[in-house]
Amino acid sequence: MIAGLVIGLMASLHCIGMCGPIALALPLNRTTTATKWIGLMQYGLGKTIAYTLLGVLIGMIGAGVQLLNGLQILSIVLGALTILYGFFKIFAIKISVRSLPSFGGFSSLTIRFFKSKSPFRLLLIGLANGFLPCGMVILALTNALVVGSTMQAIWAMVGFGLGTLPILFSVNLIGQNFSSSVKSKWAPMLPYYIVLVGAFIVLRGLNLGIPCLSPKIEKPKNVVEQNDTYRM
Repeated sequence: MIAGLVIGLMASLHCIGMCGPIALALPLNRTTTATKWIGLMQYGLGKTIAYTLLGVLIGMIGAGVQLLNGLQILSIVLGALTILYGFFKIFAIKISVRSLPSFGGFSSLTIRFFKSKSPFRLLLIGLANGFLPCGMVILALTNALVVGSTMQAIWAMVGFGLGTLPILFSVNLIGQNFSSSVKSKWAPMLPYYIVLVGAFIVLRGLNLGIPCLSPKIEKPKNVVEQNDTYRM
C-alpha cells in the first residue's frame, strides 16, 4: 500500500493537468466549508472505489500469473518496459497510442453525472473519472500487478487513490494558479520518476530478499508441493 500511496502522490502532480480542470469544475455545494468538503470527499471516494475495482481485476490476473510461477519474470519485463517508457519521455520520443481502446463511454458518463441532480453525483463523477485512461494509472496498475496477491494489489490501488487526493483537493481550494505552478515545476521531473518506479519494479522481480525494496517472492503452496513430489 505504501508504494501505491507514493506513486499516487507523485502521479497527482502530473495528473493535475488532466484532472485539475475537472476538479475546478466540480458542482460543489459551496454554501459552507463543510458542504464543500463533503462534496470533495464524495468525489475522492468515487475515484478511490474505481481504483479499488481496478485493483481487484489486476490482482486476480497477478495471482494467476503467480500460480504459473511467472511473477518474477513478469515483474522484470514490466519494470524494463516502464524504464524504456521513461527514457522515451526524457528524449522526447513520441509513441503512437492510436491503437489503444477508446474510453469515450466513461467521458460521456462523467458529463452526464455533471448534469445530474442526484445527491450522489460527485461520488459518481469520481467513479467515472477513475476509469479514464491515464499513464499514471497504468503505472500504478503495473505496480499492483506484480505485488503477488489479489489483496495486496487492492491495497496498492487504494493507496494510489488516496495519494492522488491531496493535490486535487488543493487545486479546488486554491485555484488554477496553483495548478499551473505545480504542473510547470513537476513536468520536467516526471520522466525520471517513471524510470525510478520502473527500476523499483525490476528490483522487486529480482527477488533479492531486501525488505520492502526487493522482498522474496514466495511460491504458491501447490507449486511448492508439486516440486517436492517430483523430488521424491
